[in-house]
Amino acid sequence: MSSCPCTLCDDDRDRKITAEDSAHELRHLMSAIDVRPPYILVAHSYGGIIARTYLGLYPDDLAGMALLDTNTELLQQCLSPMPPVSFQNVTKDVDLETLTHLREESGMTDQEWEDAIAAIQRTMPASADEATHFSGRQLARRMQIDRRAMGVKPLLVATSEMPRDWRRMLTEGMRLGGGSVQDRDDAVKWVESAELFCKQVQKVQLGLSSNSKYVHFDVGHDFPIRRPDETAEAVGELLDMVARQRVDRGENK
Repeated sequence: MSSCPCTLCDDDRDRKITAEDSAHELRHLMSAIDVRPPYILVAHSYGGIIARTYLGLYPDDLAGMALLDTNTELLQQCLSPMPPVSFQNVTKDVDLETLTHLREESGMTDQEWEDAIAAIQRTMPASADEATHFSGRQLARRMQIDRRAMGVKPLLVATSEMPRDWRRMLTEGMRLGGGSVQDRDDAVKWVESAELFCKQVQKVQLGLSSNSKYVHFDVGHDFPIRRPDETAEAVGELLDMVARQRVDRGENK
């Protein structure tokens, strides 16, 4: 989930990368490498805003979509900013990777881990320029869920125990003495809201299609790294759904 704390107003959009910019760029990239639609988009975190923006711009391009613990237009409003400054102040000395043993549980080789870290570092400058809040509000204006924008196209929605990791970070940050008393009080309230609403507002996306499947991962937001085989299996089921639908319609396999 993007940690951008900004509450971008419409006048700021020219200084940021919007989800619409990224959706157009994705389409140009696929054309440049000569990969033609239909596509199955698999999105994680803020990528869900981009994938659904792509759906709004090019609906005929998509045969299906997987939304893996993605940000949503409603989630941003419920938990904005995400995470708040108070939470960041309390948890500033907490290393989530160490706290959750991500490196050990990833199953990656040393080289694979180094490559993943290098990729994150390369993309950080652009990530910081993403207009996450503005793009979420723009997506909300499309009313995709109300319109069931995907119709009967296969959809996978997966959620995680992301708020549980936030709770663990908060507990550890408080143990280390991070933040002020006010920071701690505010951070506790924010985490409580996340525990109440996060999963629910992500599951609302199931309404995008009448042909949807829901999966829950009993780990944190990083489940594609921590549970790669289970993630691949869930996405594989979506691919099967798309393939069956194409066969039923007499389309090319």
